[in-house]
Amino acid sequence: MTANPVLVLGAASWNRMVHVDHLPQGVSATIFNAHETAAAGSTGMGKAMALSALRYRTTLHCALGRDVFVRK
Repeated sequence: MTANPVLVLGAASWNRMVHVDHLPQGVSATIFNAHETAAAGSTGMGKAMALSALRYRTTLHCALGRDVFVRK
């Protein structure tokens, strides 16, 4: 689309999603065999990924923590 660079200033996070067949309805429950996925997220990350998908040269500037997820 364009070769102009875009700078996104915003947040980034590492999101962990647990997929279940249904949510417990009004009672405590233990859920077994749930499928789990993990992916980058947050508003800054989402904007940067969308602009990259539109073929913009995108740079995301965000604060990073010092935990194991920073290497992902």
